[in-house]
Amino acid sequence: MNMDVKEYFDMLAEKWDEIVWHAPEKLNKIIEKIQLKIGDKVLDVGCGTGVLVEYILKSVGQQGSYLGVDISEKMIEKAKEKYKGIENVDFVCSDATELFFREHFDAIICYSVFPHIQDKEMAVKKFSQMLKEGGRLAIAHSESRDKINSLHKNLPEPVKSHFLPPMSKIINMCQNAKLKIVCSIDSSEMFLLIARKTNINDV
Repeated sequence: MNMDVKEYFDMLAEKWDEIVWHAPEKLNKIIEKIQLKIGDKVLDVGCGTGVLVEYILKSVGQQGSYLGVDISEKMIEKAKEKYKGIENVDFVCSDATELFFREHFDAIICYSVFPHIQDKEMAVKKFSQMLKEGGRLAIAHSESRDKINSLHKNLPEPVKSHFLPPMSKIINMCQNAKLKIVCSIDSSEMFLLIARKTNINDV
C-alpha cells in the first residue's frame, strides 16, 4: 500500500517522542539566533508533538503566542495532550500552506520539516505573506544537510525522496519572496537559514 505523508507520520506519532531525540543545546542555539522577543506571535510549521513549544515560550513569554501546525492529526493530538491548559499555545491540523493569516506572525519556524514540503517555492512565498514587516522565517535542522538527506534516503516511502535542497537554492526561494537573508549556517552540526521580511523600500 502506498502511504502518504500524513499517514506515515500518523503511524509514528504514538512513539515519536521515544524514537526522535533533539539536542537541547542545538535547539537553544536555533531559537537564540531567531531572536524572538517578548510578545512575539510564532507559527511553528510541522510542529509534530511540540518539541519547540517550551523553547519558544521561554522567549516570547505570556504576552506572546505559539501556534503549532502539522499535517498529521495524530501528532497534533499528542501535542495538545502534552500542552493542554497553556493559554497562549494552540495547535491546528492543516497543511501549513493552506493557512490564511495575512501579515500576522513575527516569526515562522520550519524546524525539521522543510524536506517534507512538496512545493517549497510556493510555501516560502506563503510564509512571507503571513509574516509582519520585519518578521523572520527560519528553516532549521539540528543535523547537517548531508546527514538529513542520507537518513531520508534510508527510510521507506513516502519520505525516502524528501531531501533538503542546497542552501543556495533556499536562499533564492527566500529572495524571490521578498525576504532578506540575515543568517545562514550549513555546517556539520546544523542547518539554519533565517530571512527577514523587508518593506518595499528595502528591496
